[in-house]
Amino acid sequence: DLVRSRGLGDVYKRQILKNQAFHNLKILICMVMVMVMVMVMVMVMVMVMNNKDIKNQIQKNTNHYN
Repeated sequence: DLVRSRGLGDVYKRQILKNQAFHNLKILICMVMVMVMVMVMVMVMVMVMNNKDIKNQIQKNTNHYN
């Protein structure tokens, strides 16, 4: 029984496919990180806007009684 050895072409092909999969994974991770950062920025902006609205409402209420 002779076992057919893989040629260098197969080895290189597998290596290229592995590298390509790793590259795609890195891109996916970066995209997810960017999406999370954008979501956090939006949440912070909403919190800041809500805080300003609350401060304005408190100021209006206190001015109304003075």
